[in-house]
Amino acid sequence: MTTIDYLVICFMIIAMPIIGIQLIRGKWLMLIAGYNTMGEANRAKVNGRNIGKLVGLYLLFIDLVVLLLSIGIIPENCISWLIVPTTLFVLIFSNVSKLFKQ
Repeated sequence: MTTIDYLVICFMIIAMPIIGIQLIRGKWLMLIAGYNTMGEANRAKVNGRNIGKLVGLYLLFIDLVVLLLSIGIIPENCISWLIVPTTLFVLIFSNVSKLFKQ
């Protein structure tokens, strides 16, 4: 890996927890794709704080995976076994669950 790769990884390891924590707190919800383009009428139908908590926890999980991968604890061929099922769970859970609707 090159120096630029290490810089990008370091930036991700620092930035993703900050964004995740702010989303869990209910701040910075406009960073969530789709939520920022909704009109006020559609935002009233969605529980933004719960979506922020879910996306924030997902970001913290991805940051942990990147950190463990960069340290060498997780081998590179196991990333798809961690990220793909978690992403599918987050997508399905956020669309099916009544926690995210008001």
